[in-house]
Formats: sequence, C-alpha cells, structure tokens
Amino acid sequence: MWRDLGLLTLVLAACGSPNAYIPSAAPSTSAVASVATQTFAVQSWPPGGPLPAELVGTWRPVDPALVGDLTFTPPNQYVFATPAESSGGNVVVSGTEIAFFNGALCGLRLPEGVGRYRWTISGGELRFEPLNSDPCGRGSDLQTRKYVKLG
Repeated sequence: MWRDLGLLTLVLAACGSPNAYIPSAAPSTSAVASVATQTFAVQSWPPGGPLPAELVGTWRPVDPALVGDLTFTPPNQYVFATPAESSGGNVVVSGTEIAFFNGALCGLRLPEGVGRYRWTISGGELRFEPLNSDPCGRGSDLQTRKYVKLG
C-alpha cells in the first residue's frame, strides 16, 4: 500500500508541476489496491525557467504610433494588450533566450507554436531578436519594436 501511495504522490506532483502540459484529452483511470490513479500524457515545456525580475512588469512600445502593451507576470505568463483586445500565453527564460508558447490566439499547443527570441535591455529599452520563425505571428509585435518599462 505504501508503494501505491508513493505512486499517487508522484502522479499528483507531476500534474501540479508548472512545467507540465496536460492535454484536454480524457485521462485513463486505473485502480491499484483500492487507490485510484490517473495517468496523463505529459508534454514538457521548452527548456528554461521563470521570468527574471528585470522582465517582470508592463512594457510599452517606445514609438507612440504603436499601440499595445506587453506584460510579463511571474512565474511564466505574458499578455499583449491593445485597447481593442488582449491575448497571452506562457514563456520560459534561459539566460537571454525567451520562448513564447501556448498563445491563446495561436491555437497551436506544445510542442508546436513556440517562438524563440533573444532579449536584451539596453538604455532602459527592451528588444527582441528572433531565433526561429515564430509560427504564431508574435514576431510583428516583438522583433520590430522597442519597449520601455512602465512604472
């Protein structure tokens, strides 16, 4: 029985991991010594970790003609917001590389839909340089703009 409880603890820990993707497909259920466990197909997030402190917050384009704020919220969330709409998803950061994925408007889920960028902050301006062809169209909001942090 202790082994079965250990298995249940492991399954529950995996389900609660911030780095686990659990698809919407119905899980399979099995009974082991009267302890029900659920198994899920787990898809790991891209390599990286939570947002660093210097990225957390709301960033606005330097060019006043461009509309749309970019907000990073710990540990791994982003939102693009304009007066007309907002959309977001998840990010992971590894050094100066940031991966955007699970975009709400994109419709592609892991392992697809990952846009990778190199980020830099210089003179208070945040810039993104593409490292791949972003399949979700975020490139127009990222690679062509410079952002300054609000507040």
